[in-house]
Amino acid sequence: MQPEDTSAQISAAVQVLAAEEGVQQAIRAADEAVAKLRFHEGLRHRWPEARTEAAVRLAGSSALCEGARVNVDELRAGAAGAEGGLAAPITDATWAVGVGALAAQLHLVELMAPLNVRGGRARRAPVHFPSLLAGLHRDACVGLVQMGLIEQSQVGVPAGWDGKQKVERALALAAAPGSAWVRAALVHAELADAFAGPSGIVARAAARWVMVSAGAEPTGIALVDERCGRDGLGYRARLRDYRRATPQGVTKWLGWIIQAAQEGAERASDMAVEVLGHKLAK
Repeated sequence: MQPEDTSAQISAAVQVLAAEEGVQQAIRAADEAVAKLRFHEGLRHRWPEARTEAAVRLAGSSALCEGARVNVDELRAGAAGAEGGLAAPITDATWAVGVGALAAQLHLVELMAPLNVRGGRARRAPVHFPSLLAGLHRDACVGLVQMGLIEQSQVGVPAGWDGKQKVERALALAAAPGSAWVRAALVHAELADAFAGPSGIVARAAARWVMVSAGAEPTGIALVDERCGRDGLGYRARLRDYRRATPQGVTKWLGWIIQAAQEGAERASDMAVEVLGHKLAK
């Protein structure tokens, strides 16, 4: 998508892309996987624990996408507040990326509406998407700022004119009508390099928020980014396809990343069983 795209053009583009046969197939498969996950026995009462565990695992995957391989058990301990939790001093760059990814994912969890709650208590106040992006970038950079690896002045703002244009397109996509799967995938691609430092952490978290808030993935449990970390070469190749700005390249990206979300919903069912049985690693 190009800088001159208007909101109307973006809305039209979302509709056209969602109508592509391969994209339609990916959307249907993702919808089916989420429908099965939504009523999983493990989410009936233990959905808060499942959401926290999903945040931990997604943080590990997101950090890996940034080239930082972190121990998921240590992230889990950090989320639980062990040894100072996320507030503990950070002296290792790899861990700084992991902590930033976890902070961003836990930020989303705090914003999600409760599951399986009737009436008004299931609602949350509307989220201002520009403020969310700035907050997610602050989360992602918290450890890197501590270590002096990124300047405070770079945090929470787009990187240059190009970054500003990408953020503006992401904002228009988040607000546009049409398939939430397609919009989330496009938000992801636009933001992947829109900020200084670990912009990918922001991109993946923001895309997840679009999926959840728009109702495509209402559980907040699906491990939508696990494939990105597991298949980093494929992930980066499809992002390059998107950046070529050809119809084929954009469609390849959409099919790949929506399929990743489908797989993440399927894998989350196994995770829900672990949560239900208290089988998570300590």
